[in-house]
Amino acid sequence: MMYGIWIEFIDYLILLSLFILVFIRGSFTALHRIYLLFHLFMLNWPLGQTVLYMAETAEYRHYILKIMYICLSVLGFGWYVFSVFLTGRSYILSKKHLFLAALPSLSTAAIIVWNPNGLFVKGTGARLMESQYGPLFWLLVVVLLGYMARAIQMMLRTLRDPESTPHLRKQVQMAQRGLILFVMFGLADITVNVIFRSSGMVIPGLLSMGMTLSGLYFVIAIQRNRLFDLVEIAQQDVINSMTTGIVVMNDEGIVADINRAMRPIVPFRVGDRFDMRAMLRSMRAVAEQTELFIEWHEAKAQERLEIEVLVPASGQAKRHVVIVSAPIEAKKHQSTGRVITVQDVTDYRMLLEATRRQNETLQTQNKELLMMQEELSAANRKLERMAVTDGLTGCFNRRYLMGKIESELPKLAANQSSFAIMLFDIDLFKKVNDTFGHLAGDAVLVRTAQKIQQLIGPNDVLARYGGEEFTVFMPHITSEHAIAMAERIRHEIERNEVIVSERHLVGSDSDQIKENVDPQSTAAIGESASPPLALLQGMKLSVTVSLGVVVERKLNPSRMKEPANYLRQLMAVADKSLYEAKNAGRNQVVCSEVKWENLEP
Repeated sequence: MMYGIWIEFIDYLILLSLFILVFIRGSFTALHRIYLLFHLFMLNWPLGQTVLYMAETAEYRHYILKIMYICLSVLGFGWYVFSVFLTGRSYILSKKHLFLAALPSLSTAAIIVWNPNGLFVKGTGARLMESQYGPLFWLLVVVLLGYMARAIQMMLRTLRDPESTPHLRKQVQMAQRGLILFVMFGLADITVNVIFRSSGMVIPGLLSMGMTLSGLYFVIAIQRNRLFDLVEIAQQDVINSMTTGIVVMNDEGIVADINRAMRPIVPFRVGDRFDMRAMLRSMRAVAEQTELFIEWHEAKAQERLEIEVLVPASGQAKRHVVIVSAPIEAKKHQSTGRVITVQDVTDYRMLLEATRRQNETLQTQNKELLMMQEELSAANRKLERMAVTDGLTGCFNRRYLMGKIESELPKLAANQSSFAIMLFDIDLFKKVNDTFGHLAGDAVLVRTAQKIQQLIGPNDVLARYGGEEFTVFMPHITSEHAIAMAERIRHEIERNEVIVSERHLVGSDSDQIKENVDPQSTAAIGESASPPLALLQGMKLSVTVSLGVVVERKLNPSRMKEPANYLRQLMAVADKSLYEAKNAGRNQVVCSEVKWENLEP
């Protein structure tokens, strides 16, 4: 039966080659490491068979036989663990689960070592089928079949799961075929070489052949699509390189994965049950709504949960940490677990705070700039008013008046409208200054301007033309209305009175006071000689004006070729009318209509 040795030895060499192949070319994911572990136990069976053929003493053969069956008992547990990782259910392998799953295998191994009264095996011959098996041998068979049945059940569940990817299905199908072959060859070996060995038909190497074929299927299953192994490794490297802590757990709350950043934070490992309260307690996290966050997390809320906590840090202020609990949604929006992330956002909060302070500073500076802009705008408006108004009387100045009339003339000419320009002068104003002082004269100018402003219309423009001369521009007015307005102005100014006060007489000579002057009398300019200055205090001062009016009944557009030249001619006509009024005895109104033949072309 030397060919039996070669069968077992060839099976051993094939299994050894597969082991070397996986070791050299493997990417060493968790699946590869599990496979290499239980592949070592498979190697011992054909190797032990070979050594068993060559052993000379019965004691040595008995020792080799025990080692072979111990490896076989552990092999069942190895198949089960490999199937768990292959089907993507590694999260169920907590320490407690692993111990309970390994207990039948360890118990069987202990029974094999003990072999009480030869109840497992006795009478070891040169070949394995020559050994005599006791009732405890069938316990090993039952344990192995139990492991195999559980592994096949998990594979079938994965194949039936609609959430399984095509890649995973191919791997599981290939591994399932190998496992079924192993079971079939193992049952065939027991049937032929143990149960019916009395028939004399012996087929050596059946179980070794099953191991070899199943090993081939398993190696193909884990090597067929190596790209996915690389992707898995790359994904794991990326997750481990992240500064954000990540915990992945299944729907039952069992931790399936923890990245490197999370391991120092949480008191859990893969396979443990995740406890949010324990994690927060280990972090010494402080937050207002911690209990509410824990309640929602434990209630497996379908929405994304987030809380920011303060965590003590050595040698520095507390750090801001954001904890997120988000559901893992598979197809049909069904939750299959949760992802817990822990991210230190202290730098982000510090940046936000610095940005907030900077924004406040910018807002303050912006307000100051707006205030400065408003002040500049007010100053500009004041300068603009100062540029077009008379500083003493508050009415417009000559510059503004001439520009206003010059801009209005084309509009009036377009409609062939009428207008009037009124030029008037305060009579004997020099005597007011000489008698009452310049302050009193200024008061007369201001009061006169105020009175005229009250009399003219809203579209009329009053301006101080120079010295004691004023001008009124009145658009859209007839000759009759212009004369009536001039007479009204003349009459109202004559009635207007200015009370001479002490401030008007500052700096006057007190030695000129005379007792015979009535302080309640009214002084009309030009009526009598000047009284002493001190006695002028409280007197009522009135003035008269002479007015020259020029009226354009119908402005011809042809005169608008040179508006400035036309305006100068109009002002000359008004000035001529003014002097005619003064020469006629003052306090007069002289009106002239524009005569085209009298104007320069």
